[in-house]
Amino acid sequence: MAINAYAADVVDAGENKRGASARQDKDVALAADMSLADLLREAESMIKAGQPAAAYELLEPREGDFSGEIAYDYMLGIVALDSGKPDRATIAFERVLAVNPNFPGARLDLARAYFAMGSDEMAKKEFETVLTQSPPDHVKAVVEKHLAVIEERRLAKIHKFTGYLDASTGWDDNATTVTADFTNGVQNTFGIPGVLPTGSSVLSSAVSSGSRIVTFRRRGYSSAYF
Repeated sequence: MAINAYAADVVDAGENKRGASARQDKDVALAADMSLADLLREAESMIKAGQPAAAYELLEPREGDFSGEIAYDYMLGIVALDSGKPDRATIAFERVLAVNPNFPGARLDLARAYFAMGSDEMAKKEFETVLTQSPPDHVKAVVEKHLAVIEERRLAKIHKFTGYLDASTGWDDNATTVTADFTNGVQNTFGIPGVLPTGSSVLSSAVSSGSRIVTFRRRGYSSAYF
C-alpha cells in the first residue's frame, strides 16, 4: 500500500511538472504574438504577484523585437535584477540610459545591479550621480545605505590585505629550506651585488638618482619604498 501511494505521488508530481512546463510554453507562445503594451501589462501583473523570474522568462525572448524601447528595457532590467541576474540587468539599464541619461530610476537600479555584482567602484559612481539629481528623501536614504556598505567592503578588503602582509612578514628561520650559505649561493649564481637573501624572500637595495630604493618580494607580492 505504501509503495502504491508513493508511486501515485511520483505520478502526480510528474504531471504537475509537465503541466507547469506546458503553461510556461503557452505563455512564451502567447508572448511571441503580444504587442509591447500587452507584454508589459502581463509582466507587470507577474511582478505584482511576486513572480519576477516568470516575468523575465516572458520578456527576455522579445528582446530582439523591443530592445531600445525604454519601457521594455527598464522592465526587463527590473525583473532581471529581482530574479538574480544583475549582469543581464546592467545591460538593459545601460540601454535605457543611452537613450535617456536623465532617467534617475534607471540609474539607481543600474547602481543596484553593479552593487549586486560586487562591482563597487562602478556602483559608487552611479549612486553618487543619483545624489546629484536631488532625489526624494527615501531614495537618498537607500543610496546612502548602499554607499555605507560599499565603504565597509572597501575597509574590509584593506584589513584583509593588511592581515596578509602582517602574516607574510613574520620571522621564518628557513621557510624555503635553503642552505645556510644561501647569500653566497645567490651572489655566486647570479652575480648580483647588494642582494641580501632573507629566508623565503629576497631583499635588494640600490641607490638611484640619490634615492634609496628597497624592494621587498614575498609570495608574489612586491612593493617599493622610496
